[in-house]
Amino acid sequence: MWFKRIGVAAVFALAALGLWGLVRVTDLGALVSGKPAAQVAGGLPVVMTTNGGRLEVSSVTVYERFKRTDALKLFGMDIPGTTADTHLQLRVVYRYYIDMEKSWPLQPLEGGRWLVRAGQVKPSLPVAFDTRDLEVYTDKGWLRLDAQRNVTGLLRTLSPELEARARTAAYQQLATDAGRKAVADFVRTWLLAARQVPDAGKARVLVLFPGEVPQLD
Repeated sequence: MWFKRIGVAAVFALAALGLWGLVRVTDLGALVSGKPAAQVAGGLPVVMTTNGGRLEVSSVTVYERFKRTDALKLFGMDIPGTTADTHLQLRVVYRYYIDMEKSWPLQPLEGGRWLVRAGQVKPSLPVAFDTRDLEVYTDKGWLRLDAQRNVTGLLRTLSPELEARARTAAYQQLATDAGRKAVADFVRTWLLAARQVPDAGKARVLVLFPGEVPQLD
């Protein structure tokens, strides 16, 4: 009977070892959820400590144009000669940042590379602009005496309109592309200060933002 008990114990031991091997090569969350895990080859993660807060990662400077047309009305219809067309142009600096984690994991990869997952790139609000570059022109009808009201109305729409433009896909993509380099430079500086690499300038840092997957060679 004793050799049968030894045989049963050996079977359970082998099963336990097999399960442990499965846990080691598979993400535990994937085991629970049933979803496949994204495998990234490399060593154990290194935790980069920061003070948290915001890290400004990029800025986009453009000249924006705005237009507002207004006319006095009578019985719901425009009164001829009372139309005011206001055109405005100004230099705008859209700034973008990410929220920094106080404990920021860095994943070492093969070939001396590092993988870092950064937060979402967000616009700093309200958007800043320089009134010294402000240009305003109004074309008004001969009966329009209060054209300045049209200018005032246009100026009041600037902040919400600039906020909407800061969130457009084109500007967000520009900010994300520039932000990738800024985050990589920040990580290299930390790696050098923490003596994780002998030459941080040669460290290849792969920065991933939310929704992105690693494209490894």
